Formats: sequence, C-alpha cells, structure tokens
Amino acid sequence: GQAVGGAVRERRAVADVSRLMLLEDDVILIAAAPCSASHPLTAAVFHPLLLASRWRMDLCHYADGLTMVRGTRKAIRFGLHIVTWNVGTAGPPDDVTTLLQLETQTRETDMYIIGLQEVNSKVPSFLVDMVFNDPWTIFFTNFLAPLGYIRVSSIRMQGLLLLVYVKYLHLPYVRDLRTSYARTGAYGYWGNKGGVAARLSVYGHLLCFLNCHLPAHLNNSGQRITSFQRILAALQFTSEKAPAILDHDLLFWFGDLNFRIADHGLRFIRESIGRNRFHLLWDKDQLNKAKTMEPVLSGFLEGQLLFKPTYKFNLDSIDYDTR
Repeated sequence: GQAVGGAVRERRAVADVSRLMLLEDDVILIAAAPCSASHPLTAAVFHPLLLASRWRMDLCHYADGLTMVRGTRKAIRFGLHIVTWNVGTAGPPDDVTTLLQLETQTRETDMYIIGLQEVNSKVPSFLVDMVFNDPWTIFFTNFLAPLGYIRVSSIRMQGLLLLVYVKYLHLPYVRDLRTSYARTGAYGYWGNKGGVAARLSVYGHLLCFLNCHLPAHLNNSGQRITSFQRILAALQFTSEKAPAILDHDLLFWFGDLNFRIADHGLRFIRESIGRNRFHLLWDKDQLNKAKTMEPVLSGFLEGQLLFKPTYKFNLDSIDYDTR
C-alpha cells in the first residue's frame, strides 16, 4: 500500500486466493484481487503481491481460477492464500479467521503460505525458539491442523519467518522441498534484514516463495533495490534442479518491502485517500517507479493498488499515525 506523509507502500498483509494457471508447456499468471480487512496488531490492508515467471511474459494473461494439469490432462483447481505481516515483535492473536479469510472463501484453499517479519528475536526468546518451535509457528500449526493442513516447510532467520501449509490430500504430489536464506543487514553479516525462501514441486511444477524485509525510511529506495539484488544472488537451494530463485516456474515475492510514496505532501495524500483516488498516488510510488527503471524487477507482475495505504495506523484503530 501507499503511505501517509512519506511512510507508505509497504508490501505486506494478505493476498486473496491467488489465481494462476499452470500447464505442462506454458504458464499463465494471475494476480489476486485485493480484499480489505484490519487486524488489531497491524490494522493493515491486504493486497496482491508480486509474481514472476521464468517463462516468456507473452504467455501470461488473466484467467479465472487456478488450474493445474497433470499428465492425464485432468485439470484440478488449486488455491493459494499468501499472508505477509510485520508483527512488530507482538505475540499471536486469539484468532486469525479473518486473516485467513475462512469466512469469505468461495472455495477451499489448498495451500497457505505465511510470511512474517519482526518476530520477536531478542536473545532469550530466540534461544528458546531454537530449541522449541516459536509461538507463531505453534499458533498457525495448531489453528490449521484441525482444518486438514500439514506444515510441509518452514524457515526462520531472526525476525523473518516463512511457513508453508498444504491440504493433506495433496501431500503425495508435493516434492523437492528446499529452504534458504540471505542476510543483508550490517553488510550481509546480520539477519535483521534480508530474505527467507521455500521452494517445492507441486504436481510437477516448481513454486518458490520469497519473504523479505528490506531497509526502511523514505530516502532508502536505492538500498531496497540493492538489497533485493543481493537476496536474488545469494539465495541458493541445494539442488541441481532450479538452484537459483529465478530458475523456478513461479516466484512469489512478498514481505515488508518498505517502499514509500515520495514527493507528495500530507494534505494531498489525505485528500486522495479520502476521495478514493488512489491512482493519483501511483506515479510517486517508489516501487512502481523502480519497476519501470530497474532490470532486476522486469518480469514481476502486481495487481492494481485499489485500496487505502497500509502504513501506518494507530494501534487498534483505522486512524493514521501521522507523527
């Protein structure tokens, strides 16, 4: 989303059931339609994420639903629900029914991918979490298990956490699970910033999920691009098949990307938000501008930004914090 007073456009929260179509010989890529919701810990608005395919972009177009075709040419629908959430060191909430859209789904989700940033990584908590699962992993696992979802992959790097849950009936068709991470904080020696990734083969198609936390502050747009380039270069999987991030059939990139709205005053931003004229903010959105200029971002697709800026709200409210 875009930010108020220069503090917006952090790529975080939930995308609706992501739509894509995977065929044996090509890939058709669909961005999810945004949905809106708020949460007491973040009051964030949910929206689509960025997706990339290693296939030619002229093979990508919009379609309804996700279809995966196996060798029998039998099509099956496959729904992804991707969450990205900066939890600000807070603990898990009491309930995530709304976050996971369990009350509004028109069909059952087949896979949940949950990317968190700023999970409590203070020394005492982190040491305990190294021996036992962290509270967030325990919470989501206990919440999704009764619904028939199995945690098939997870990776943590300090405050970054990535969890992958699959409906049990798909387990025989999930293969080649790998995880990796890349630090970019303190010149690559500290993991407070960077990326964690999980990849897996689903019905013969290689999917990769990349959860990032990039440098903050309005003037650090260049550092964010540089960090992302380092993450793409450093993240490698121990596999001869698709060892690099961009080798996969589909890459889902999400997280607290920290891109902001530049060169617009607070009054103009507030008026644009109040009148739902979000398109007036797009041209000053740092990520939108970078996508037209930076080769590293070529091939990534993102849904339209048809929602209010997601950063930053006062706690437990829908009022913006403009301090």
